Amino acid sequence: MGESTGEMFGKGEKPSLQSEYRFLRRTLNEAHLLTISRNGEPCVLGIDGQEYILPTEDEVHHAFEKNRTLVEFKKDQGFDSWQLTPLAMPIEGPYGLLSCVKKTLVYHAEHHTLFQSVDEKKAVDVDLQKPVWIWGQLEQAMHTADGLLYFPQTFTKDGKGKTKSEVITDPNIVVTPGWSLCLMGTGTTLPKEGQGKTVGGRPELENNHSPNEYLQKLQESAYQGETGWTVEDFLTNFLITLTKKNQVSHEWEEGSVAWLLANYLPSDSVPSGDWNRNNRRMNLDDHDPRYRDEDWGVPSTVRLGL
Repeated sequence: MGESTGEMFGKGEKPSLQSEYRFLRRTLNEAHLLTISRNGEPCVLGIDGQEYILPTEDEVHHAFEKNRTLVEFKKDQGFDSWQLTPLAMPIEGPYGLLSCVKKTLVYHAEHHTLFQSVDEKKAVDVDLQKPVWIWGQLEQAMHTADGLLYFPQTFTKDGKGKTKSEVITDPNIVVTPGWSLCLMGTGTTLPKEGQGKTVGGRPELENNHSPNEYLQKLQESAYQGETGWTVEDFLTNFLITLTKKNQVSHEWEEGSVAWLLANYLPSDSVPSGDWNRNNRRMNLDDHDPRYRDEDWGVPSTVRLGL
């Protein structure tokens, strides 16, 4: 992600965090994610119609300091940037994340400022009529209140996942109500099978494994504190990268389709997200948790709770 998110501040230094926080706040605003609350503070409108105030710089600093041991451990493993994900925000609808993605994609397309994830000089075309495609089953789940499950222990009907309404106030998941503070690795492509590196004792999660296998892998000690991405994480990350680097991310053609392991559809499928050059659009899809493909892998994150 590099420039697309705030780089990890070092050793709790407040001046460093200050510039990173302001950079990310400005980016979220440029990506049309933020509005202004009744009290004049930056916020998003949640699925319940309530205002969820953007975490302040002090709240972010407190979360980093409270989780200092974990932060340093994961930084040594390559988690050297961070983002704020508005988990409370609707995915669909006029004020949803997808609306922001479509608006931003069309803007870049009309201004000829959209480029590939691995080559900032190669332009990307956009289907202006349908810049985002969603598989019907997933779209229906996103239109239904609590139709998606979050953070399941297993990809089964009794996998004990949470509803969106539950996670947006869960102190183990959010840093303030509605907002998840996520440690991220750099880069918007995924390691192909056999090409992963080991960083800080952590083998990279390579492509060509099933969601079931990835979920099991994340239980190992090398992946301490990690979860998969939610749909909201993916869309927010896509928007931040697009806004600050003028580049798409997680391209199918680069073998970087992202399983979104932190979500599960009770119809027994796991969402995925990618950009497809041939179709000229972002895709949100879902598949059987046993499915595997050499072009599909998994990004993960570390969430700093309260």
